[in-house]
Amino acid sequence: MGIPNAKSGGPKAGGAIHSIATMHTTSDEDARSTIKADGPLSVTFSGPGCRWTFSGSGSGVHVYILVKGPHAYILCRDAGEGYTLSTTPGVRYGWNLCDRLLGEQKHRMIKDINQYDGYSDMTEYYVGFSTATADCYVQAIHKDIKLAWAQDWRKPAMDGSEAVCLLYVLNMCHHIGVLRDVKPFDAEAWSAEDMRKIITFLDPHAPNGKRLKRGRDNYNFCTSFPDLE
Repeated sequence: MGIPNAKSGGPKAGGAIHSIATMHTTSDEDARSTIKADGPLSVTFSGPGCRWTFSGSGSGVHVYILVKGPHAYILCRDAGEGYTLSTTPGVRYGWNLCDRLLGEQKHRMIKDINQYDGYSDMTEYYVGFSTATADCYVQAIHKDIKLAWAQDWRKPAMDGSEAVCLLYVLNMCHHIGVLRDVKPFDAEAWSAEDMRKIITFLDPHAPNGKRLKRGRDNYNFCTSFPDLE
């Protein structure tokens, strides 16, 4: 099978009707009580007066990094019949689009990514294929949601106490088993070398974390992100 192209390969399901779960920065204890894996394929978000569960088909997912200006997202395409959502029984969603910005994580279930507002302005990078279970996805959410957003996102704290969008995306890739498939690239707000630094501290043995050449140094992740496994 060739590398799927998200921009042309999405399910045509009557538009980008979608549902969003927004998680706010919280303590580790609260995160563990409100975000849980319900079996190998399902993740449940709970809050005051609401409960939102999505489930994969069990066929694995194709993983992409999307970039729009200085911001990064992670996009997963279900390789089977699509995701299901507890709030819309019987409806299938082909895509799960996630990001971290300021004090919020957003998890979007999307029928047709091609019609999602702003998607045409995003640059897409295919990462690889994951068969990770729901608990891996939840672990990545827990690692990020307790962190404050960086006061200066171009120079985040180097003790792992602050969050930025690219760290969230790469940490998600790490937990679902595709970090070593990420090919570092230059973007508006970071260089390929910056990506290698984060990859190395998430997985010190990752071959794609090795420095190949000096990138531009305008996104100063520097040298000391801790291991976030």
